[in-house]
Amino acid sequence: MVELGQARATAEVPSGWWYRALGWRPPSTRRSPVPIGEPYHLDGTVARCGARGGGGKTARNAYYRAGSSDKVYQAAIEPAGHQFVVNFAYGRRGTTLTTGTKTSSPVDYADAKKIYTKLVGEKKAKGYTEGGAKIPWATTLGGTYEHASAQNNKAPFELPKIWDERKSQLTLSTPFNFVSTADIVGGNSGSPVINRQGELVGIIFDGNIESLVLDYMYTEKVARAVAVHSAGILEALRKIYQANRLVEEITGKK
Repeated sequence: MVELGQARATAEVPSGWWYRALGWRPPSTRRSPVPIGEPYHLDGTVARCGARGGGGKTARNAYYRAGSSDKVYQAAIEPAGHQFVVNFAYGRRGTTLTTGTKTSSPVDYADAKKIYTKLVGEKKAKGYTEGGAKIPWATTLGGTYEHASAQNNKAPFELPKIWDERKSQLTLSTPFNFVSTADIVGGNSGSPVINRQGELVGIIFDGNIESLVLDYMYTEKVARAVAVHSAGILEALRKIYQANRLVEEITGKK
């Protein structure tokens, strides 16, 4: 059975969740890929106090260094009466941080956890810079149509007729392709991308031009593996190609 999950490529790590959170890799081996997207280094600081509603305070710090930049980002779930709020702070390390909240009013712990998880995930998403432009870590189905239109729907950018005919049926925000720091070579096309739960989240099909160096050495600075997202595959199979029986076989669900 194949389940969908957030795309991550991980290294083999010793027992203990804190090693996995840090993307730990054995120092004596060739570097393995870190979790997809991680401009911020998570220090593994997770503090919990209290047990009301399954929660209490959950906090995490993230750090980012690049050139002269040395930033910190803090996110926390904090109790507020019988409910919870998600607060954050950010700025240059060692200075007074700018603070804010992601919850205009207290929510239950389950909702606070979702907001917190999304916030941390956004800070860990990692694209790269090419020609001075910031390249996002993922594209969407809607972006496919925008790109084709920007190229006047001419080869090799035009979309198949059936894609235009069934565009209105699609959820255009569905992830389509994404990049990761997976260590690939030319023969890796078709390789599965799995997350920490062993769920299939994509299929490698390419790399950026900077990934050519991976034939000789590993670097996560700008080299990226490119994969098609499992959510995009299923969305196209269901709504463009109407291959519902194939989707049922892939997902194990009817």
